[in-house]
Amino acid sequence: MTESYDNKILVIEDSDQRISWFKSKGIGNKFCKNVNHGLKEIKKKYNIVFMDFNLKNKRSSYKIAKYISEHKEMFQNVNIIIHSNDPKGRNLLFNLLKHLNVKIVPYRILRNSLHTLTGDFYNG
Repeated sequence: MTESYDNKILVIEDSDQRISWFKSKGIGNKFCKNVNHGLKEIKKKYNIVFMDFNLKNKRSSYKIAKYISEHKEMFQNVNIIIHSNDPKGRNLLFNLLKHLNVKIVPYRILRNSLHTLTGDFYNG
């Protein structure tokens, strides 16, 4: 039996400004601002995950990416977009997740070119 993802989109992001932008574009069923919440939510079924690197309290989403990498069989059908503007951070996440369907689209580019993702991941 195939599990349904119901077009669920998880956004891992701590910036209220960015979260408002995602919401204004109709992107995101769930928003996580910190690592603990992200780790809890990532265990649920999503078909798209937008992931920032730097999160609240000087923490990063590395632990979330590590969980995904260690449970890759659960994420084979999940599209992951690393939208961090931090080059070192996004490359660290990408290297952990490169065996999955992952793209790097820094937020500064994402906010100006969402249409480039519509054919790949997002049909909103």
